[in-house]
Amino acid sequence: MGQNIVVGADKLRAAASQLENLRNEAEGALTNYLQASHNVAGGGWKGDASLANVVTTEEIHNAQMKLNTQWGELIHALQTAATRYEEQEAAARAAMQGVSQSM
Repeated sequence: MGQNIVVGADKLRAAASQLENLRNEAEGALTNYLQASHNVAGGGWKGDASLANVVTTEEIHNAQMKLNTQWGELIHALQTAATRYEEQEAAARAAMQGVSQSM
Protein backbone atom coordinates (compact mmCIF):
# COMPACT_ATOMS: atom_id res chain seq x y z
CA MET A 1 0.00 0.00 0.00
CA GLY A 2 0.99 3.63 -0.41
CA GLN A 3 2.47 5.78 2.28
CA ASN A 4 0.27 7.89 4.47
CA ILE A 5 0.61 11.58 3.78
CA VAL A 6 0.44 13.84 6.80
CA VAL A 7 -1.10 17.18 5.95
CA GLY A 8 -0.92 20.18 8.19
CA ALA A 9 -1.39 23.90 7.89
CA ASP A 10 2.20 24.32 6.71
CA LYS A 11 1.69 21.92 3.81
CA LEU A 12 -1.60 23.54 2.85
CA ARG A 13 0.06 26.95 2.78
CA ALA A 14 3.03 25.57 0.82
CA ALA A 15 0.68 24.08 -1.77
CA ALA A 16 -1.20 27.37 -2.02
CA SER A 17 2.07 29.24 -2.47
CA GLN A 18 3.27 26.86 -5.19
CA LEU A 19 -0.02 27.17 -7.04
CA GLU A 20 0.11 30.94 -6.77
CA ASN A 21 3.65 31.00 -8.16
CA LEU A 22 2.65 28.76 -11.08
CA ARG A 23 -0.44 30.86 -11.74
CA ASN A 24 1.64 34.03 -11.78
CA GLU A 25 4.23 32.49 -14.11
CA ALA A 26 1.55 31.37 -16.56
CA GLU A 27 -0.18 34.74 -16.43
CA GLY A 28 3.10 36.56 -17.01
CA ALA A 29 4.10 34.37 -19.95
CA LEU A 30 0.72 34.70 -21.63
CA THR A 31 0.58 38.44 -21.02
CA ASN A 32 4.01 38.77 -22.63
CA TYR A 33 2.86 36.63 -25.56
CA LEU A 34 -0.27 38.75 -25.98
CA GLN A 35 1.79 41.94 -25.95
CA ALA A 36 4.28 40.47 -28.44
CA SER A 37 1.44 39.43 -30.77
CA HIS A 38 0.04 42.95 -30.71
CA ASN A 39 3.50 44.43 -31.25
CA VAL A 40 4.19 42.18 -34.25
CA ALA A 41 0.78 42.94 -35.75
CA GLY A 42 1.36 46.66 -35.29
CA GLY A 43 4.90 46.52 -36.53
CA GLY A 44 4.51 45.21 -40.01
CA TRP A 45 2.93 41.77 -40.04
CA LYS A 46 -0.38 42.40 -41.78
CA GLY A 47 -3.10 40.31 -43.26
CA ASP A 48 -5.33 37.41 -42.30
CA ALA A 49 -2.59 35.40 -40.59
CA SER A 50 -1.62 38.35 -38.40
CA LEU A 51 -5.23 38.98 -37.44
CA ALA A 52 -5.82 35.28 -36.74
CA ASN A 53 -2.72 35.22 -34.53
CA VAL A 54 -3.90 38.20 -32.48
CA VAL A 55 -7.46 36.88 -32.17
CA THR A 56 -6.25 33.43 -31.12
CA THR A 57 -3.77 34.91 -28.66
CA GLU A 58 -6.53 37.03 -27.11
CA GLU A 59 -8.78 33.96 -26.82
CA ILE A 60 -5.98 32.04 -25.09
CA HIS A 61 -5.33 34.98 -22.78
CA ASN A 62 -9.04 35.28 -21.90
CA ALA A 63 -9.23 31.55 -21.18
CA GLN A 64 -6.14 31.83 -18.99
CA MET A 65 -7.68 34.69 -17.04
CA LYS A 66 -10.75 32.53 -16.34
CA LEU A 67 -8.44 29.74 -15.17
CA ASN A 68 -6.59 32.24 -12.99
CA THR A 69 -9.87 33.07 -11.28
CA GLN A 70 -10.48 29.38 -10.58
CA TRP A 71 -6.90 28.88 -9.37
CA GLY A 72 -7.34 31.93 -7.14
CA GLU A 73 -10.40 30.35 -5.54
CA LEU A 74 -8.48 27.12 -4.93
CA ILE A 75 -5.53 29.04 -3.47
CA HIS A 76 -7.90 30.94 -1.18
CA ALA A 77 -9.59 27.68 -0.11
CA LEU A 78 -6.22 26.14 0.78
CA GLN A 79 -5.20 29.21 2.77
CA THR A 80 -8.54 29.24 4.58
CA ALA A 81 -8.25 25.52 5.32
CA ALA A 82 -4.77 26.09 6.76
CA THR A 83 -6.11 28.77 9.10
CA ARG A 84 -9.03 26.56 10.19
CA TYR A 85 -6.63 23.67 10.72
CA GLU A 86 -4.48 25.80 13.03
CA GLU A 87 -7.55 27.03 14.92
CA GLN A 88 -8.80 23.47 15.42
CA GLU A 89 -5.37 22.31 16.55
CA ALA A 90 -5.19 25.16 19.08
CA ALA A 91 -8.69 24.36 20.37
CA ALA A 92 -7.82 20.67 20.68
CA ARG A 93 -4.60 21.49 22.58
CA ALA A 94 -6.52 23.78 24.93
CA ALA A 95 -9.14 21.10 25.52
CA MET A 96 -6.46 18.50 26.25
CA GLN A 97 -4.72 20.85 28.68
CA GLY A 98 -8.04 21.42 30.41
CA VAL A 99 -8.55 17.68 30.79
CA SER A 100 -5.04 17.08 32.11
CA GLN A 101 -5.33 19.95 34.62
CA SER A 102 -8.66 18.68 35.95
CA MET A 103 -7.21 15.26 36.76
